[in-house]
Amino acid sequence: MDSRLSGALALLAAALLTGCSIVGPASLGSGRAAYAEVITKTNDQQLLRAIVMDRYAESMVLMAVTSVTANVSLSASAGAQVGVGPSSSYERNLVPLSLGVAYEENPTISYVPVETPAYLQQIMSPLPLGQVLLLVRGSRDTGQVIHMFVERMNGLTHPLINGGAPEAQAGYVRAVEIIGDLSRRGILDLVSRGEGKYGLFVRLAEIADADDMGEFEELLKLLDIEEIRWRRRGSQPAPASTTAEPDGEGKGDEGGLAGAEASDSTRPPRDVLVIPLRFSAAADHTSIAVMTRSVYDLVVLAAQSVDIPEEQIDAGMAPASPITD
Repeated sequence: MDSRLSGALALLAAALLTGCSIVGPASLGSGRAAYAEVITKTNDQQLLRAIVMDRYAESMVLMAVTSVTANVSLSASAGAQVGVGPSSSYERNLVPLSLGVAYEENPTISYVPVETPAYLQQIMSPLPLGQVLLLVRGSRDTGQVIHMFVERMNGLTHPLINGGAPEAQAGYVRAVEIIGDLSRRGILDLVSRGEGKYGLFVRLAEIADADDMGEFEELLKLLDIEEIRWRRRGSQPAPASTTAEPDGEGKGDEGGLAGAEASDSTRPPRDVLVIPLRFSAAADHTSIAVMTRSVYDLVVLAAQSVDIPEEQIDAGMAPASPITD
């Protein structure tokens, strides 16, 4: 019996040593992914609930997960059964040796209500142009991102803005459509021009036909841009809405391309055009003044798209949606 007990203890020690070497990595490999998946899923559920609650004009408290602490413990046990008396009374009913290893994880999760002034300012403030630019760069549809995050461009207003003139709303839709089309064809891009400066980058060499040029000229007209830097190789005429700049790049009686090429033949002509983008509500005919949405605006916009049964609207449970087909 002593030899069996000694063997059991040896096996138990080996199990403990092996368990200590694999429990940590194993718990991290399975637990991290599980916690991340659950946090992501519950965040999505909470956001969806917030959108629906806003549609019903009810208040909503958001809870943020600030920390997850997983305490992992490993315990082991060993046992032996010994018969007393005649062997016929316990034969084949005893377990001479038994080993047990238990793994237990006790997570501690901390929640905090998201109601701080800093958070409110964050969700209520318009998105910076730099963040919108990152979203554009990460999307396959530039027009869709602009339509979602930009509410005004040089006097053109998003159709969902209350009080916007019909022609301004129609112009906004058409301008975003043109930007999306030319972007897909590799003619337009939203780019950074340095610290805090952004622009609409136009590859003039990619304007292959009259249709492309027509859309570009229409975009300039919709945005009411009259004075831009225009230099280009070749003999293709410049858009009618462009004029020569009085800073030396377009001096002379002739405007547009002819004035630019004739005024300074020593400078190499450029095949690109950069129209400045700036965060402002005032247009100046030389740049694109943009007003962006806030995160809260996006929640409200999504809430207005929630389909509510007519009987609930008639009963006053939810206001009528301003969005019409």
